[in-house]
Amino acid sequence: TYGHELPALAGNALELAVLLSPALRRYHTDVIDVMLRACDGWKPELRYTKTGNTSDADAKEFCQAARMSFERLLIPMILDGHVEMPE
Repeated sequence: TYGHELPALAGNALELAVLLSPALRRYHTDVIDVMLRACDGWKPELRYTKTGNTSDADAKEFCQAARMSFERLLIPMILDGHVEMPE
């Protein structure tokens, strides 16, 4: 239904997670908004463009958002046992 609509997927997933486990409200979910802003212009077709088509600023913004998501959201959820450590 949602395809590659990241904002719709993330919003629904977060709402569902909080409904299922209100304890999840303590995590830094504001990071999701940062990540969604970084991915704002992303579309599936970009996977097939030539290397070098992404500006340094866009790449840095995306990497910073990914790092924040990992440090402020994923690691705490792993340590609390809500998510398994990715391989």
